[in-house]
Amino acid sequence: IQEDELMDKDSNYLLDESILPKLFSGKGDNNFTAKELVERIGYIHNVNNDRRISFIHDTKDSNTGFPIYHEEFPEIKNYAIGTPIKAIGCFIGDRFYTNDYEVIDIDELPFQVMRLSGTLNIHSTFAIIKTAIGDVYTSLNLIQKYAPNTVHQVKCVAIEAYDKKRQENGWKAIWVE
Repeated sequence: IQEDELMDKDSNYLLDESILPKLFSGKGDNNFTAKELVERIGYIHNVNNDRRISFIHDTKDSNTGFPIYHEEFPEIKNYAIGTPIKAIGCFIGDRFYTNDYEVIDIDELPFQVMRLSGTLNIHSTFAIIKTAIGDVYTSLNLIQKYAPNTVHQVKCVAIEAYDKKRQENGWKAIWVE
């Protein structure tokens, strides 16, 4: 599922949100067999308190992933963006419904996520955070509260990302404070 589909109020995915999470959460009664349950590993990319979900990205290069509903797992909203998660659940069609989850060690992710600090440099269409391990690309929507042409010391969560323009691996911020 694409993250923007889930955030759209008109999405069919959300029509049954009051019923489906209860059917497929670890807190409800279900009849799944072990072979129907699947495991998905990712990191918390977005906590949306208005929609009452935390969205988990399961790849490093796209917006695909799955939601974990706050109604069924209220403690999930307290974890920081970038927290690695292993979810157990099932697919109904192309939708994944979480039965249970756990916070895992960052080494279990199939890609790297790091918490870093550095100096923010804002350009006209993007920004770079200079860190001890190198430059971290940052989209402007993550740093709107920072004034341009000013040096800012920031903390960020960065995920490994492939730079197509340079044709090399690098880092992309997913959260900046």
